[in-house]
Amino acid sequence: MAVKRTKKQDSSYPPSLEANLPLVPERSLTVLWLVCLALPNIIFSGGFWFQTLHLMKWVFAMVPVGIACFIAGYRLLRHGGEKVPVRIDLFGALWLVMLLYMTVQPLWVNVRSTPTFFREWFFFASMWAMYILTYNAFPGSRFGAIALGAALNGAVSTFFAELQIRNLSDPFPFILPTPGNYIANTGQQEMFGLWLAIALLCSLYLYISFIPAMERRKGRSSPVAAYFVLVLILINAWGLWGTTTRSALGGFFAALIFLLILYVRSGDVQRRRRFYAGVLLVLFAFSCSVAFNSSRSGSLKSKVQDLFENPTEIGGRDGIWRTSWTMFTTHPVRGVGLGQYKWHYLDAQRDTFARHPDHKFQYTHWAHNEILQWFCEAGLFGGLLLVGLGIWWIVSFFRRAFTSSGDGGRALGDEAIWACACLALIWFNAIFSRPFHRIENSLWTALAFALANRELLAGLAPAADDANGERNGIRILRSPALSRLIGGTAAVVTLAGFLFLGHGLYGDYLIRRAIQTNDAVTQKALLDRAHKSLMVRDVSEKQLAYHYISLGHATKASDALSEGLNRLLRFFEREPQAEDLKILIEWSSKLQQKTLLDKLLTFLKPGTVAVRNSGS
Repeated sequence: MAVKRTKKQDSSYPPSLEANLPLVPERSLTVLWLVCLALPNIIFSGGFWFQTLHLMKWVFAMVPVGIACFIAGYRLLRHGGEKVPVRIDLFGALWLVMLLYMTVQPLWVNVRSTPTFFREWFFFASMWAMYILTYNAFPGSRFGAIALGAALNGAVSTFFAELQIRNLSDPFPFILPTPGNYIANTGQQEMFGLWLAIALLCSLYLYISFIPAMERRKGRSSPVAAYFVLVLILINAWGLWGTTTRSALGGFFAALIFLLILYVRSGDVQRRRRFYAGVLLVLFAFSCSVAFNSSRSGSLKSKVQDLFENPTEIGGRDGIWRTSWTMFTTHPVRGVGLGQYKWHYLDAQRDTFARHPDHKFQYTHWAHNEILQWFCEAGLFGGLLLVGLGIWWIVSFFRRAFTSSGDGGRALGDEAIWACACLALIWFNAIFSRPFHRIENSLWTALAFALANRELLAGLAPAADDANGERNGIRILRSPALSRLIGGTAAVVTLAGFLFLGHGLYGDYLIRRAIQTNDAVTQKALLDRAHKSLMVRDVSEKQLAYHYISLGHATKASDALSEGLNRLLRFFEREPQAEDLKILIEWSSKLQQKTLLDKLLTFLKPGTVAVRNSGS
């Protein structure tokens, strides 16, 4: 039996859930989503922490998701699925299968870094939680607040970047101190480009869809709001071009193609005209950047030229991809483990040297292709499941976009259109970069999938629940016992995540204090205390090794030096990194440890004796 709609009900809600208690109150969820989506990319942790770039971004991204998840879990635990129905669509169910698969993966994979595994697991779980909560409880009509927050963030971040590139950011402690770079508080040029592409897409949504909808509700035009949004489009477009990031610009143009398809097929002339006007404004901003910012445009021109002159190198990624393929073929079934790619890279590269003698030495933490890295970490099953989900979604999109009759011919809503374009942007970027390894960006993927799938995949089953509570092929959790079990599990996992993060923050703070003191006894005591925190255990372990090396070198104490080098060697054998390899090679050479030196040199290109760190 279909649920009767009221004027206050949002068409983007799952109809079966509108008449019941929501998982999370929509106003609360809107505020939480605004914080975790719109704020992290502008956050700078400052000098208070050891991991200054990422730590507060994790907090602002994950804590709001955790709060929402705890509220939902508590409501399910208290009221059960009959009062708080939860719908997990087929897409979400398969996503859950991937999450559960990675959860039990340590049973057959030797996880080298437990802290990294847990951190990546909570990232992945946060994405799935956002998908389910958005799918069930977030009305599309409230997306305008999220889009506005992102657009404003992008504009302010562009201002920060303009100060950085001109060496004017030093007086401002809330701006990342990276003079001469155009990265704002993202800390990395590719990530800044991706963020501005998302912010620009949100700005276009505001102009094309949100402003007209607001004017219809008010019954009058809002020229001030429209002009303000147009300014945001100009600023974000200027910033995006200034990043000179090819993967972000390519992703944005992919998003425009998806928008063009959907707006043309929708038959909505007004939206189509505003889309054309918005695109022209973006191109105008790009042209202004070419005319008035010749240095940045020249850098982008050089990058594009390099692609045409050296197409097989793919911007220096060919070697990384070759090493990644070696890693996958070495662990084809089991994978190396969630988050463990970085700790297997040097091993895989050593094997690559044997297969490809001309291979150049590189070091990186990321495959710069998210699909390839997922195959490396998840193995064949996880990789094929990811690819299968992607193919299913793409086919569903084009079937919906080009079907001219029946339900498939209906135009998608404004939020679903934006979501489809956002997914095109992020997934294009994912072919050449690492958007899913920054939680502040990967959450946007979960949001977009939820907003798109509520309409795009809605044709899998009848619009209303059948007598058995089935919808979209997945049973709504009506069993009191099962729903309460799921709610309790969600609440407990959330609390565990808060404990993991909170204790990690304390441990990170202790490491920061340790490296700031010149007293050896105090430094060791602080690092020992930090080592009790699971989230930063590997970081503290490494810093403790360097503590002993520095102490031995300064005091000429051979015992301390030997202790530090042995600790660093054990750490390297478990989590090999180029910077540690360089230190170990240097000390092995100084101490004439030929056996160890020969072993360490196997990680380098045959015939070389020096390590060049090409980035992370």
